[in-house]
Amino acid sequence: MASTRYKRMDPETQRRILDAARAEFLAHGYERASINRIIQAAGINKGSLYYYFEDKADLFVKLMEDAEKTMVAAVADLDLDRILKEPPKDFWGYFESASYQKVAFSIQHPDLSRLSTEFYFQATKPGGPSRFKAYLAEARESLQKLLLMGQAQGAVRDDLPLDMLTDLAFGVSDIMNRPILENLDDLASWGPEAITRFTEPQIDMLRRMLAPKGGKAQ
Repeated sequence: MASTRYKRMDPETQRRILDAARAEFLAHGYERASINRIIQAAGINKGSLYYYFEDKADLFVKLMEDAEKTMVAAVADLDLDRILKEPPKDFWGYFESASYQKVAFSIQHPDLSRLSTEFYFQATKPGGPSRFKAYLAEARESLQKLLLMGQAQGAVRDDLPLDMLTDLAFGVSDIMNRPILENLDDLASWGPEAITRFTEPQIDMLRRMLAPKGGKAQ
């Protein structure tokens, strides 16, 4: 019910709540963030907040959804619906370009990067909020859709279960991204060459694992 109400929320009220929540989570992290401080900063009462959001975890997820909209609006290659409707001819070339642009966006929007990192660490730790894990599962489903698109083009192997391929892709991303996520300040100094040095090995690793042997590993 809270999600349905959120969609009908007055845009100005929505923006005040999200702005207050963003500032609070950036300043204190998820666990130490205070709903009372968010309410005070947004100029609303507690009843109003819980009318639109189920709890603190739901509010954080709404921030992630808002950040995703901002990213998709800025980077067309990250608009999954558009990509699935108009599949790129070069699957791995697209994957590399999208990865590069996502890192570049992260550098240009450090606050969103910090929120996304906090969300990811909370979602993947034992006992993390179930609402976070559900949102992470949605991201996994999006990756599966991309891999299915790759299989249709002969660029992704189909001799292994799709769930296994998705887990492999997520595992590579986690292992190679985690050192950067733990030192986000380093991103501020990255230029095009540094971004390329970071993204190319990931794509190469994924291609080696996911592309069919002797097939269209393009």
